[in-house]
Amino acid sequence: MLGIMKTISPASTGPDFIAGRLMKGETIRIESLGYYYLEEGKIARILGARFKTLD
Repeated sequence: MLGIMKTISPASTGPDFIAGRLMKGETIRIESLGYYYLEEGKIARILGARFKTLD
């Protein structure tokens, strides 16, 4: 499992953004979790999900 921190700042207003309406110039910080599955020593599948909004 990986912990991933993301800062998102849209180029245009996004009324249907997953964390709510986000206007151009605003930012939001999100902590996500990532899981990866190996097959024969290589990454075969990656899953990711938002864990929590930090701002």
